Amino acid sequence: MARVVTTELPLAACRLDAEGARQQAGRYRALAAHAEVVSRGPGTLVARFDSAVDKDLLAETLAVERDCCPFLELDYDEADRRLEISVGDRDLEPALDALATALDA
Repeated sequence: MARVVTTELPLAACRLDAEGARQQAGRYRALAAHAEVVSRGPGTLVARFDSAVDKDLLAETLAVERDCCPFLELDYDEADRRLEISVGDRDLEPALDALATALDA
């Protein structure tokens, strides 16, 4: 069965318009090529990237994410290339599911 990957990361609380969401999804697709590990737990998503990850692209992606989705808590450890994304409200966990799908593409 083929897996369908959407080009947008839908969530009502996100502030991106359709074009912004399309661009952000593209950034996540590019980052997914360097995601060695993606794990999803209650309220959290953890991704570890390989050493070839584009640091500027990752920084841009996180800056956009902070601006459009302030409900996400983003913690990136550059030395370990480990990104942890969490939400405090369980109703917002679909955002983590969408990001996990994007990073695991």
